[in-house]
Amino acid sequence: MDYSMSAILDKFAFCDKFSLTWASVVEQVPQEEKDRLTNIHLQQQKALLRQYYDRTVQDKSVLPEFDVLIEEIFDECKQFHKKIEGRDISEFFGTDFSPFICDHVGKDTKYSEPLNFCWHAYHNLHMVLMSDERLNKMTVGSDYILKVLDDPKYAALKDNLINYEFTYQTHCTGGNLQLVYYFKLNDQTKEWLNQFENDYAIEGSGFEDLAIYNGDKVEFSSCTHEGFNSLD
Repeated sequence: MDYSMSAILDKFAFCDKFSLTWASVVEQVPQEEKDRLTNIHLQQQKALLRQYYDRTVQDKSVLPEFDVLIEEIFDECKQFHKKIEGRDISEFFGTDFSPFICDHVGKDTKYSEPLNFCWHAYHNLHMVLMSDERLNKMTVGSDYILKVLDDPKYAALKDNLINYEFTYQTHCTGGNLQLVYYFKLNDQTKEWLNQFENDYAIEGSGFEDLAIYNGDKVEFSSCTHEGFNSLD
């Protein structure tokens, strides 16, 4: 299959917009986004864990009811996080103590079986606490959100910007806070995209993780930073 950028754009010529994720670490967010993100990240992770629980836990009698289980694990994560809060995790490298509670599953956590689900539950819920800690330390403001598009090499993108979004869950990945920009897909932006041999070649441009949409439906998703897309 031809994975060139021109072939991808031809295949999805019926689409009307695309998104790119800013590849640098987010360091500044507007205050209203701080307030929204603090609440939404936990709800997103609970929803993902519910799907994983329903799909993978065969004998649900071995665990408490899902909502009770998640609250207990989250409370355990909170107590664990107090041990590392405000400290650089590099302090723990080379020691016998891992600053990630998922590394303790099966050793000294309350729940450990089934292992795959419990590992994900502790991992995802602890990441919420770590993300909230980073979020609280971020500078309040929005100056750089549009300023990054002032670079002449992004002129076509800036002229066709629809909106932007701060999110912990993009079309292809989740975890750290991401800044996703949405643009019109037209002749001008197709020309900009066609400077890249393929979707993976976007890496190094300042952006990553191309998605193409028909309305709000994702028709093509590329996790360029990991090297796979929905055509694979």
